[in-house]
Amino acid sequence: MGGSLLQLIERRMQALVEFAARRAPGVFVVAAACAMATAPQAVFAAEVSQQASPLASVDAVSIDAPSIETLAAMDNSGTFGLTIDGAYHQGVARELLDLVNAARANVGVAPLKYDESLEKVAMLRAAETAVSFSHTRLDGSSCFTASDDLGVRDVFFCGENILMGAYNATDANRWWTESPGHYTNMITARFTSVGFGVFEREGHWYWAECFGEGGGTGFVTQAVNGAASVDTRALPQYIGYQFTDVSNLDWYIKPDASDFLYCLNNGFMGGYGNHTFAPYENVTRGQVATILWRLAGEPLASATAFADVNYDEYYGKAVTWARATSVVSGYPNNTFAPDKPVSREELVSMMRNYAIKIAHMDPVSSSSKAEAMPDWASVSAFARPAFAWAIEEGILSGVSDHGVSYLKPQDGAWRVSAALMMTRFHRDILN
Repeated sequence: MGGSLLQLIERRMQALVEFAARRAPGVFVVAAACAMATAPQAVFAAEVSQQASPLASVDAVSIDAPSIETLAAMDNSGTFGLTIDGAYHQGVARELLDLVNAARANVGVAPLKYDESLEKVAMLRAAETAVSFSHTRLDGSSCFTASDDLGVRDVFFCGENILMGAYNATDANRWWTESPGHYTNMITARFTSVGFGVFEREGHWYWAECFGEGGGTGFVTQAVNGAASVDTRALPQYIGYQFTDVSNLDWYIKPDASDFLYCLNNGFMGGYGNHTFAPYENVTRGQVATILWRLAGEPLASATAFADVNYDEYYGKAVTWARATSVVSGYPNNTFAPDKPVSREELVSMMRNYAIKIAHMDPVSSSSKAEAMPDWASVSAFARPAFAWAIEEGILSGVSDHGVSYLKPQDGAWRVSAALMMTRFHRDILN
C-alpha cells in the first residue's frame, strides 16, 4: 500500500474517532477500510483502537458502566416487529471460548467464563447484524440495549465484537485477533464473562462476541443449531425485510409510517406466511370481520353457522362474532362469502356498524364534504351515511386522480387502505 493512501486512511480514522467522542461520550467508534489480503473477505466490528489495522474494514464500540443509562431502547411506536429467518451454529460459536482464553493466557489475563445469558444476547445480535451490520440495533438503539430486551440482569453486557465472513471458529478468531480493536476486547481484564452467537442468513455467517462483567454460568444447556426465526424490533427503513412487497419508499411508509405501523403493532393485520403483505390486494369479507373482531378484543360469541364458512379457518371465530353482533351480516341464503372482496362502501359501512353496535356511538355527520366529491352520486343509498361519517372524521379522504379526490365507492378496498383506515378508526375515533 502506498504511503500517501495509508496516511489518508490514518487521517480519516483519527477524524472519525474525534467525531465519535464528541457525539457519544463513553461509546467509541473507529473505522478504517482496505481490501483483505486473504479470502474469503471479512467485515469486522469491535472496541475502540486508535491504531486500527488498515488490513480490514473495522469499526468499534464499548461501554463503561456509568454510560449505560443513556442507552435506553427507543419507543416501540416508531418500530415494527421484524422476524429474521436463518439458522444458528452455536456448536461452532462455543468453540471460540478456548481460542479467546488462549489469547488472554498469553498476556497473563484471567480466563473468561462462558455465560448463557450473554450467549442469548450474542445470538440476538448476530441475527440483527445479518440485516444491518452495525453496533446500532435495527430499532435505532445501542447494541447494549439487547440485554435489557432479553431481561438479562445477572451479568453486565459491556463489550461487543461482530464479524461477517468466517465459516469456522479458527478463522473468526484469527481475524478478530489481528484487528487491534477486537483484540482489546478479547484481553480486557475487567471483562470476566462472554457469550458467542453465529447466525447464518442467505449463505452468509454473522458472528457476535458479547463480553460482560459478572455472570459465568458455564455450558448448562446444549448448543442451539439449525433453522431459527428471530423476532426483534426495527425502524421503518427495514420494512422490506419483513414484507418483500413493501418498500420504505412507498407512500404509506414515507414520509410517515405511523398509521401503517400502528396497525401492525396492534395486531389488527399482518402479512402472509411468505413474507408478503399484499398491499394492493383487495381485502375480503373474512379479513374485515377478523380485523374488526381484533379491534373488539377477540371476544367469544355464539351464532347460527353460515353454510359456506369453514369455522376452522382463521376467520371462523370472527365470523361467528360478526353474525352475533350484526357488525357484518350475511346474505339471505345463509351464506357469508368470506373470500369475497369488499368494496370501499361496504368497508366503511362495516366500520360504522362497529361504531354503533360495539362502541355504542352515534356516528351522525354532515354529508357536505362527501357530497362535494365528484362521484358522490354513485354511492349506494345504504352506504351514504357511512361515507359521510368516514370522510368527516378523517378515516379516509378519497382516492386521488390527477389531483382530484374521488370516493370510488364500488372499487375494491386495498389491504393497505384498510390498514390505514382501521388505524384512524381505532386510534382517533374509538380511543
